[in-house]
Amino acid sequence: MKRTYLNAVIFAAMMALVSSTGFARADDALPAAPAASTDATAGKGTGAHIEKRIDKQHKRIQKLEEKGKITADQASDLNKQVDAVATKEQSEKANGLNKSERKELNQELNASSKAIKAAKKKK
Repeated sequence: MKRTYLNAVIFAAMMALVSSTGFARADDALPAAPAASTDATAGKGTGAHIEKRIDKQHKRIQKLEEKGKITADQASDLNKQVDAVATKEQSEKANGLNKSERKELNQELNASSKAIKAAKKKK
């Protein structure tokens, strides 16, 4: 009988120790729910994808100007066109980009990409 009582006391003491140190808590047994994906971290067609396209177009314009394939005036005009899309993207992103806004921004980036190609051929 003494041994059973001693075992119960030891078991209770161990459980108290484990629970006070944070080991084996009930909420630790379940995996955390994955965080919701936001436009800034999601894939193609999202805010992050649009920002990458904007950066890429600015780099294309800079390289074309450095190589002498477009003039400084052409580069300025093209950068203004891409900057307009970037400004619009930033203002719309503040409210959360919806599918139609992303589509519109991508269409505007498609147009600026075509303008970059056309300017390259024009000089």
